Amino acid sequence: MPKLTEVLYRNFGGPRTNRMGLLSVPPHKLWDTVLNRRALDKFKGENQIMAKALLALKAAGLEDPFEITPEIRNLVRNLIDRFNPKSELSAAILLFRSLLPPNKKFKFDKAYYFGLQGEYGGLEITHSDFQFAPLRMKFGSLLPNQIVTAPPEKRVARSIEYSYLLTVMLRAAGISARVKSEPSHAYVITILDGVKYRLDIGNLLFFKTQEPADCDRKGISIHYSGKGLNFSEWGRSEEAMRFFDTAIEINLKNTEAWFNKGREFCMRGKFEDAADCYEKATEYGPNNIESWFARGFTLAKLCKYEKAISCFDEVLKAMPEHIEALFQKAAAYENLKKLEEALSCYDRIIEIEKDDIEAWTSKARVLNFLERSEEANKCLERIKLIKKKLASLSSA
Repeated sequence: MPKLTEVLYRNFGGPRTNRMGLLSVPPHKLWDTVLNRRALDKFKGENQIMAKALLALKAAGLEDPFEITPEIRNLVRNLIDRFNPKSELSAAILLFRSLLPPNKKFKFDKAYYFGLQGEYGGLEITHSDFQFAPLRMKFGSLLPNQIVTAPPEKRVARSIEYSYLLTVMLRAAGISARVKSEPSHAYVITILDGVKYRLDIGNLLFFKTQEPADCDRKGISIHYSGKGLNFSEWGRSEEAMRFFDTAIEINLKNTEAWFNKGREFCMRGKFEDAADCYEKATEYGPNNIESWFARGFTLAKLCKYEKAISCFDEVLKAMPEHIEALFQKAAAYENLKKLEEALSCYDRIIEIEKDDIEAWTSKARVLNFLERSEEANKCLERIKLIKKKLASLSSA
């Protein structure tokens, strides 16, 4: 997580990070909390400049400093298609060049690279009257004015805007990256083909570094998954799916994003798509009981009862007294006409919850199908006793 975000959070009195180095609150909630003009009085010096820089990003329409907008996706895709880089390193150099003004150049590995002209995918800098404000360019990406030539006292705001943009573009290309800020400057740390690099557009530097590896790909993916869940709870399904897709794009093994995406498909009645998502969730998180149960439930909806039973068995391995999994497993057996197996499931539920009316009712139904009417009648008598007991407890 960028140091800037930690500074903002620390000023609001919370713990900085958890033991994994990620924020202990969802980053989007932090973003929504601190980025308002009334909060600026809490910051001094460089911190206030950085806060203003992020405010300018939000004022210009970027709701999140790590937002991978459709315009940025298109820009990155067009550049990749045009120049066809053969490695992560060459792709990163290409994106770095696309942000530089055409008359600027940097040296890397004994070669000079110049900023791309606009017609070749470069983002041309134009005039801006609003201090710190990023501009919406013809390609749709955000670019602040005169970052490279900004005086030192304003460089933090300039370079951090630039660094966020480069980070987003790298992530859109599938490259892990993070923003790192210092008291007077900001730049990007990324891993390219297994080697760590520092990308500093403000100083036109692109070089290898021995910094500790702490790119926050997983944390940012969790952030997007959390935002998607919020939109899902608000009933805004399309926006939720966009965030789940972004979370998965950043970290393919984000089981939470796969699970939430599957749940969204379920609510739409798209059970085939939901089953595919839950399969990924169990593949990358084999110990997640909730994912196994959801996968089994969805497979049962698709009449794939044998596969559904296997999923419920995974749940029951971890939680032998998971009553809902036993009910679903019994129902699957009934649909397969395996009534004895279904009966065993209902007996197991009754063993766990002896007064479960639904289990006794289901057991009686199965016994009748098996033409064991005497046993079925005993189940019905048991149900009457349970209802009588419940009635007496409610009137007491």
